[in-house]
Amino acid sequence: FFSGSAFGMAMKEPEICHPASPSAHDVKEVKSVQIEGLVVLKMVDHCQSSLPQMATGQLLGLDVGSTLEVTASFPFIHRENDKPGYPDVGDEELDREARDYQYEMLKSLREVNVDCNAVGWYCSIWQEGYLSSTVIETQYDYQKELGSNAICLMF
Repeated sequence: FFSGSAFGMAMKEPEICHPASPSAHDVKEVKSVQIEGLVVLKMVDHCQSSLPQMATGQLLGLDVGSTLEVTASFPFIHRENDKPGYPDVGDEELDREARDYQYEMLKSLREVNVDCNAVGWYCSIWQEGYLSSTVIETQYDYQKELGSNAICLMF
């Protein structure tokens, strides 16, 4: 885990949009993670600009041998339907919007030849926020869908 400091609050995580996970025979154990500097800068900027809300985003990259290369990222949208200015829509509508956003981001990145394989996610934390059930459940979902090499970076 990458850890820093930021204010954050627990939130419901959007559904993960990615290609089907490889079979257990195809997955090599990752021994190291290499993160592009721009990914870290984008994550830090998103987490700090989202205060006091929890910021989350998708990490994209490739497995190269025993190294997981994180080469790109994008933030997840976060909307609360009880905020002024937002229409009164249900959770299903917000989930659909989040899935559509993720799909369009991955499609756009693919069109400009950016690695668009989901390898994990990032989130902002505050105090002991990384111990919340939401964070643990989200990481479990990523590992279930992407395999045991799915990572979580925390700031």
